[in-house]
Amino acid sequence: MCFVVIVDGRISPVFWFQTDTGENVSGNGERYLDMLQTAIHLAIQEIEMETGKQCWMQQDGAPAHTKTEVMKRLRQNYPGTRISCLINMQCAWPAHSRDLNPLVYYLWSNILRQQQHKEFNGIQDVRESVEAIAAAALEDET
Repeated sequence: MCFVVIVDGRISPVFWFQTDTGENVSGNGERYLDMLQTAIHLAIQEIEMETGKQCWMQQDGAPAHTKTEVMKRLRQNYPGTRISCLINMQCAWPAHSRDLNPLVYYLWSNILRQQQHKEFNGIQDVRESVEAIAAAALEDET
């Protein structure tokens, strides 16, 4: 599983959920919190400094996103600038909600379209392909 930050038309590098040894793992609340506190927060800060614009943190209602510790960190890091279940409204956006962020769905649709006829020799090939497409999109925006 991976994560990408999209801010003001800019796309961050792809962040992968993996162990310290590089093994791919699924995202859970603990891993998501760790990524929020490190890679995601730093990527957002960097983009805010480069653009001079304040970013909003927006996420769906996936279980990893609504853990108590995650919500606490969001309140600390993004006071008044977050859109998430259990914070701004008492609703339950389903995980993978297309209503939440069309930019994310545009990016992943583009990645899938470009990869649909490729043959891969393992997860590392998939990762490298996804990262190359995201990097190209990032270069197109700068």
